[in-house]
Parts: sequence; structure tokens; C-alpha cells
Amino acid sequence: MLEYARSLSKLGHEVTVYTANALNFRPSNLPSREVKDGFRIIRFKFVPLPMKYSFASIGLLRALLSTDVQVLQVFSILPSFFILGAILVAKVRRIPLILYPQFHPERFAYHSDRLVRMTGRIFDNIIAVHFIRLASHVICLTKLEEQFYRSKGITKTTTIYEWVPRRIVPDNNAVQEFRSSRHLSKTEHIILFVGRIDKRKGLDILVQALPQVIQKVPNTKLVVVGRDNGHLEECVKLARTFKCADKIAFLGPLSDHQLSLAYGATDVVVIPSRFEAFGRTLVEAWTFHKPVILTDRVALSEIVTPDSGLVVRVGSVRELSDALLSLLSDQNLRERMGERGFEIIGETLQELPDAIGVTLDIYKDAIKSQIQQRVS
Repeated sequence: MLEYARSLSKLGHEVTVYTANALNFRPSNLPSREVKDGFRIIRFKFVPLPMKYSFASIGLLRALLSTDVQVLQVFSILPSFFILGAILVAKVRRIPLILYPQFHPERFAYHSDRLVRMTGRIFDNIIAVHFIRLASHVICLTKLEEQFYRSKGITKTTTIYEWVPRRIVPDNNAVQEFRSSRHLSKTEHIILFVGRIDKRKGLDILVQALPQVIQKVPNTKLVVVGRDNGHLEECVKLARTFKCADKIAFLGPLSDHQLSLAYGATDVVVIPSRFEAFGRTLVEAWTFHKPVILTDRVALSEIVTPDSGLVVRVGSVRELSDALLSLLSDQNLRERMGERGFEIIGETLQELPDAIGVTLDIYKDAIKSQIQQRVS
């Protein structure tokens, strides 16, 4: 969202971002108004409701009812007053509405709470679809998302793969210094996991696959980068149970520079997620010419070819361990896949200016259509 706002502002457009005055879904004391990189941010106070995302805000409602805008773009689709309220106000006021749901059709399928799974599916297949139909146009993260909408009769859609900033590839000396500082020997094969440590990201599945890999490739270490989101303790216990705790390095969150060094030091990047609406780690890994193993529930797996990465069934420990062994035992295969992945970035993904250009065309068409409707 910030990249959209920043880029549109640089092109001379007046951009205002409405959001909740919140940190980690809790009320915060951030500035209520702020100008950043040329665009305005207005943060609204809210009343938390029982559901995680269900903020209620009179201030937001007043602002939406009085604001003078040519286009309203709403990010995400969740049972939130900020999202659903904005969609309804745009419809009532006949403001051209662009939705960017960033949605995965199976996002609730693997939730541990049965009630959440059931209500989540009802929301996604009935309520969310109804609200999405109100949009002038829907921007999709992936073809998978676009196909879901089209199966529901929503045809005003365009897929724009999310732009991922290209990281600077570090030199070999810096990579070796990083390895040394993290107690990773030069001879160890490094498996890299990048992401929040929560159930959805599937780190527990990767931990379970590790012993089978170590048995055949003993000089292997799993490096985990990311903050704990309530699942770290379970993964640590699992590692102890499977007697592979000494083969895992939990580094916590890293700076952008340190993360680039981690990518540079790795042999294989793994995305074992139970679902990902996009999967930016895939793009980051390919930027560093690294091979990737990911599950079929990572939406961006749709651009992975047999010569650029390995796609395994979600939750399959056996398939994941087999894929790891095939790559760790074949350096030439790793290099070929990493190079092919790097090529796919240029062939498939748009640069930010191109993505913004397509978005502006969508805005213009929506404004034109709205004017024609008012005239008729």
C-alpha cells in the first residue's frame, strides 16, 4: 500500500491514506495526521470489537461520507468495519471503487479452530463475494485469485503481481563474514526459512522434514529468519523431539542488509506455508539466484516451472524432505534452478512503474464509467 501511495504521489497525484490508529490490532497513540513521502496519512481512533479485525470508527465513517475523491481504493477483504464500511460508502456515494483484496481462496482451510474455518469459508464464499461485486474493478495478486472471482461471476478483474523491491546482492566476503558471525561453517549446507513464525507459515512441517535430510546430508543446517508470532515455542519443542535442535539456528528478525546476507549464504530457500496469498519470499530468493521449494498453497507457485523450483503438496513431510535431498545433493541443479528463477522475474513480473501505470489506467476507466452512469 505504501509503495502505491508513494509512487502515485511522486507522479503528482494527491493521495490520502485512511487507516486505524493501531499497532498489532490494538489502539495506539501514533500521530492522527502525518505527511510522509508526499502523501497524507490519517489515522482514526476506533473501538475494538470481539473479532480480531472488527474495528468500529465513527471518525472514519464521517471522513468517508464527506471526503471529495475521484477514486477510492480499498486494500484487503476481511470482516472489518474499515474495509466493508468503506466499500458500502463508496457504493452509496457512487465513488469509483477499486478493490485490492490480496486474497487466497483457501486462507481459512488450515486454521486450527474449527469454528473459524467454518465462519471464514462462509465469509469468503458469500459475504466477501457480495462486497467484491460492488467494486468498479478488482486488482488481483495472482491468477489463482482472479480465477476464484471469475468463478463467482466477477469479471472486472486484472492481475498485477505485487512488486517486490530488488535487494542488493552482497559480495562473497560479506557473506562469509555473515556465516562466521552466525556460527555457520563454510562447509555446511544452509536451508533458509524467511517469515513470521506462526502456524500458517508451516515451519513445523519443515522441522519435521529436517531429520530425514540430516540423515543423508549431515552437514546441513536450517536457518530461520523472522519474528515469533506465537509458534516459536512449539517449533523448538518439535525440534527437540525429533533430535534436530542443534541443526537449527533461530536468528529472529534481521535488517534488510542482514537478510540479504542470509539469502547470499543459503543453498536452498523453503516456503512450507499452509497458504500464501502471494509469496514474496519466492521472488526474493530468485533475486539472489537461489533455488526454492514451496508448497502448492503458495499462490505464486503458479509461475514456478519444473526447471526453476520444486512445488510440493502442502503438509507433506515426505515430499518436502525428498525435494530438499534432491537439491542439496546436486549443486548443478541448484544453480540451474536459481538462474532460471532469476530469468522468470524479468519475464513475468512487472517493475513498479509498469504496475503503477496499469493501476492508473484502471482508475481512469473506473472514473470514465462512473461519469457515463451518472449521465445516463
